[in-house]
Amino acid sequence: MTTREQIIAAAKEAGFDDSQWDAMTYDSGPYEVTMPGIELRRFYTIAFEAGRVAEREECARIIEAQDVDPSFKHRMADAIRTR
Repeated sequence: MTTREQIIAAAKEAGFDDSQWDAMTYDSGPYEVTMPGIELRRFYTIAFEAGRVAEREECARIIEAQDVDPSFKHRMADAIRTR
């Protein structure tokens, strides 16, 4: 799943649907967005965690690609993933 797909999935999990794009308003400047029916904090939490998981997985893959003792690199990759 791409990052874009993960963000869309997180938005849907937080209650967002496609019809709400038109309902977005910018109340207190360009960075204050109001979106009826979506919990922005919940969306942020879901999306942020998805990013953390993706970053850990990429780091683990980099470790696994190294030319070092296989036992060591697998232990390190597992430690990164379970962090």
